[in-house]
Amino acid sequence: MTFDELAKIKKDLHQKHIDLTYKMMAFDENNHLSKIDFEVNCNDGFKGGAAADHLKNNSTFGFYRDYSRNSKSPFGTGGIDQEN
Repeated sequence: MTFDELAKIKKDLHQKHIDLTYKMMAFDENNHLSKIDFEVNCNDGFKGGAAADHLKNNSTFGFYRDYSRNSKSPFGTGGIDQEN
């Protein structure tokens, strides 16, 4: 993931009233994200943050917000299971 992709994600989330703050980002020699520290506020009572020091291109790291009424896990951050 590149800086431009991260900026687009932040902008898209802002339009959905979700605030994403990147506290730290680092990129490798190919301009791909290698480290990140972020906070997210869904502005509905769910907020959190996570950090990772060794991301790879296939890393599944970030956050999710499931608005389903019967969700077993409505919010999470960090390493994300594909089932969420």
